[in-house]
Amino acid sequence: MPSPIFAPPSLLSPLDSALSRLDDSIRVDLRNIRDEYFVWLLILAGLVAIGVILEGPEIIQEIRHLLDRLKNWGRTRLKLDSRSGMPIAKKEHKLDRVKLFGALGWALVSVGVGGEFVCDKLVSDADALLQHFNEILLTETQRETARANERAGNALMQAASADAHTLREIAARLALEKQLLWAGPRFLFVQAAHADFNRYLKRFNGQNAIVTACGGQFFSRGDQEIMLTAGSLNMALKEAGWKVDNLHPPTIDQGCPTIGEGVSVNVSSEASKGTKDAATKLVAVIDKVLRQITGVIPLNPTVFKLNGAPLAPETIEIAVRMHPMVPTGPGIEDERALKDPSTQ
Repeated sequence: MPSPIFAPPSLLSPLDSALSRLDDSIRVDLRNIRDEYFVWLLILAGLVAIGVILEGPEIIQEIRHLLDRLKNWGRTRLKLDSRSGMPIAKKEHKLDRVKLFGALGWALVSVGVGGEFVCDKLVSDADALLQHFNEILLTETQRETARANERAGNALMQAASADAHTLREIAARLALEKQLLWAGPRFLFVQAAHADFNRYLKRFNGQNAIVTACGGQFFSRGDQEIMLTAGSLNMALKEAGWKVDNLHPPTIDQGCPTIGEGVSVNVSSEASKGTKDAATKLVAVIDKVLRQITGVIPLNPTVFKLNGAPLAPETIEIAVRMHPMVPTGPGIEDERALKDPSTQ
């Protein structure tokens, strides 16, 4: 029989509700029987008390009679009692009434003591029966709780199985993202990081820049990823307020060899501090977005860089080569540059 405390009444089935009401009814009946036995026990205890009180006069009279006998030992009694002055016959009549009360008290005490024994046994049996009934309900409640825990465990396992399937899907997506990060295309990550370019590079609004694609790798490998990444960097810098003239398509650096990887940032050794600071910040952002580690490359002004001419002192070149085989992540200098409050 399920206990009514296991579930709210609104959640119990009709059969469970009926069994719950039956359990309550049985419990009430057992308590009523036990209370009735206890009332009779109190009544019998009262009879014993009354019987003891009624025996009192006889006991007192017997004590007085004993004292009189001791006091009048050896004297001859006349017709009148020497102590009370009452006729002997009248005194004997009084003693008869006292003995009658004593007999009645004895009867009440006998009935009360015997009845107390019986009722005490009945009360004890009723308590034991009620306790046994409660133990039955407790056992059934524990079983029902165990069954509910088992059902909850099964539901949890099903949910865990579903969650495991979801986690596998998430892991697969993360693995795909990692593969893209390692194998490209890099332009997807540049496009997704325009907010970082704006956040860190907006303060260098108007900075001259040129994005070049490595001609040696582009023509020999036919690597469109290089051109797409260069184009995405063009758009990101333009959105940050930089002056980028070669938007479509990026400039192709004919002198770039077929070796080398990653994106590098070149500046003239004669560039101003503002241009060098902008280049340092740009390197940190690119390293963070593309998971690489590079540094600003200062070029000697006598070195011919683009189309047979040296790089202008206040122009930053972003040279895009093929995707790195093993991305390394930003370096300590990059992290320090991105944490500098003055450039946020």
